[in-house]
Amino acid sequence: MKRVSKWIAGRHKGEAEDKPNAARRLFFRGMAGAMLPGSFAATQSDGVAGLATLPRAQLAVLLRDIGSSDMQADGALSSERQSMLDEITQIMPEAPDLVRLHRLYRSGEGLATCRPPVQIDLTGLHRACTDARRILLTYRDRAGAITQRSVRPIELVYPGRGIRLIAWCEMRQALRHFAVENMIEMTVLTDGFSADRHSLILAAISEKQRNDEEFYNRSA
Repeated sequence: MKRVSKWIAGRHKGEAEDKPNAARRLFFRGMAGAMLPGSFAATQSDGVAGLATLPRAQLAVLLRDIGSSDMQADGALSSERQSMLDEITQIMPEAPDLVRLHRLYRSGEGLATCRPPVQIDLTGLHRACTDARRILLTYRDRAGAITQRSVRPIELVYPGRGIRLIAWCEMRQALRHFAVENMIEMTVLTDGFSADRHSLILAAISEKQRNDEEFYNRSA
């Protein structure tokens, strides 16, 4: 945890300007910039920032960036990323599988391609995912039919054609992908599903891998 705390607190100023350190700082600054500004400023002013003090929503931002970044060719940066992930995993056991899920869907900025604009509270939806809280959706499907769905939100992914919510649909009793731009209303319910969230993440990974394999087999 000291590694990430040092980066957040900005204690690297006296380090030599070697390439691995410079690359590491650029990587982490990019992720830290996506955090909520108030909490990030607080960690800097304290001088010490333990990961355990960060809200789960901010840890989720780090995991999305780790999952969507491509560093396979840079051994030094890839090693730093793994060290960061190991530290986050001590707090969020599902962290490695969330990274796997985002890597499967990695394909650019989904938000930029959302048409029409998102109508619901995205911040609230992110929190419902990280806090494992059920939500009630009013949703318009591709045919234009409007329904209400009670779902267990697993994660938001960005496949390059908008933002998609992967969720367990209680009406269909199956995993479903919901286009965020087609959500009309959303209510976060009081009951949660923390005990089931990790298993649902693993189920989403398995489904995506199976669908990709079937697609490649048909294309071969």
